[in-house]
Amino acid sequence: MIVVAAHFPWVQRIDNLARMFCINLAAIPREADRLTLELAQTADFQPKSERLRAQVEKIITETIGPHALRFEPDGSPAARFTRAVGLYWLFVGPNSKGMKIEVASVNTRSAYARVMQLGATTAARVDAHYEELMQAALAYFTTPRPTKELIEELNRSIIEVSQLTCSLIARYVLCCNATKSKRRQRLARMGFDASHTMMLRFGLDQWVTTILAVIVLSAGMMASMPWTLPLSAGHILQIAITFGLSIGFAVIGAVVVAHRFLERHEGEKSAYPPIAELTAAALIVAGLSVALRIGIPILPPLILGNSSELSDVVIQFRGRLPGVIIPFACTISLGLLCIYLGARPWSQLRVATLGALGNGLAFMAAALVVAWLLRNDVLAQFYADPERARPLVVITSGLIGLAIGAMVLAAFKRSERARHDIVEQAVDGARAGIPGCVVLPPAEDLDPATPSRSDVAAQNYGGYSRANVAHLEGCYVCFRPAFTLPGVITAYLMDLRWDDAASCLTFEESGRADAGHTQRGRVYIPDGRPFISFVTVERGASGWSRCPAQSSGSPLAASS
Repeated sequence: MIVVAAHFPWVQRIDNLARMFCINLAAIPREADRLTLELAQTADFQPKSERLRAQVEKIITETIGPHALRFEPDGSPAARFTRAVGLYWLFVGPNSKGMKIEVASVNTRSAYARVMQLGATTAARVDAHYEELMQAALAYFTTPRPTKELIEELNRSIIEVSQLTCSLIARYVLCCNATKSKRRQRLARMGFDASHTMMLRFGLDQWVTTILAVIVLSAGMMASMPWTLPLSAGHILQIAITFGLSIGFAVIGAVVVAHRFLERHEGEKSAYPPIAELTAAALIVAGLSVALRIGIPILPPLILGNSSELSDVVIQFRGRLPGVIIPFACTISLGLLCIYLGARPWSQLRVATLGALGNGLAFMAAALVVAWLLRNDVLAQFYADPERARPLVVITSGLIGLAIGAMVLAAFKRSERARHDIVEQAVDGARAGIPGCVVLPPAEDLDPATPSRSDVAAQNYGGYSRANVAHLEGCYVCFRPAFTLPGVITAYLMDLRWDDAASCLTFEESGRADAGHTQRGRVYIPDGRPFISFVTVERGASGWSRCPAQSSGSPLAASS
């Protein structure tokens, strides 16, 4: 049931309040903090436009000297200083000086303006630290032998300007683009090397290693296993390459789905596995496997111009078609194993061992189905005794599954550990007092907790501060369809106020036609999600209304 609330009596502020609320929530997710650290510390940056490059060059050469200018990212003090100056004039400087904003297009200027409005305090800090940076750079680069104090002051100023500026850039990118591919494109247009952002992944080296390992294992088993017929080296290599590439596609599909799921549901222990996404990825892998099983065998006849063998390739493909079940099952198996094992706080050896066992069993189950579906005449092309061949297919497939599971889970665990290290760096940096590093909120606690400050809500209500939600306080008119009378719209008032005793936002309904169901309770605003929840507890029973913030229209929309 949909509930729409409009601010009363200031209806003209509805759209502005909605947009501010939406962007305010978008400005605080954990992903923004991670992206800030990546952009500030690991991503290469080069000014894209000639205007920005010329401006940075002019400022540095005229203020300090040409020896302080270095666009090449070689890690030298001049390069890091030039990068910090470029970041400032890319995003914050034009806004402070009233200049044209190149990074914001016509469609994103409103988002830029709102991010800068909500981050006005941060922008002011960037301006102040930029002045300190220029003074520190002047002292450092004009001194023949800089002292340790000058070096530390320059490094501190570079870190402060870079991290604070990147925190605003990260929030702007997250507000403008919902998908990671769009964010990469936007960051690339701004001058960042986006290939080094968006967290570490199961990389190209691991993927190629997995494919080569599968090819070698498959070829070795086909050549050395008992009861197998002698095959030519070319035939063995053709089958092994086809199978290895099919498994490579399965690994990509599984890892991508697992990474996406873990990022969306980080910290949620009861999230349902992405069966639909894994099935879709497995179907795509199966389609690619079919293309490989047709394309690779058909290449030699096409190159040699022997059209008579094309019909044999089609016949062989039809007989071996059940083999696509193994990469299909591999995608789902590895995806589930990465989700449930990769996120566990276990050692890499333990995760790799359990991954090997789980994937080996999945391969054996899939191979059992494949062996049952394969005809005896197809098995007779590879094995002396087709009846003994079926158990051998299950055993060899299980061994290959063991190896794949161990390699993939070990690499996936390593990438997940690196991803969490970024969060820990943010926490450690904040504790050490490094500007721009934000302490991530702890996992939400369902037990009542007494806040340490009267102007900050407890973590079980979202940990928000009164200053950040002050614009939500007021009286609203709520409209929703009647539960029992189709076509009838009911209306009543809802008052949102900060309760000093409870140290959180509270709500209270009034004027309901069904006065016996009037509710009042507290407001829960989860960190990083575009929802607020109205929570009630009455005689031991709890209830809530969840309200998604909208970018236009009413500022609140609740479902109950």
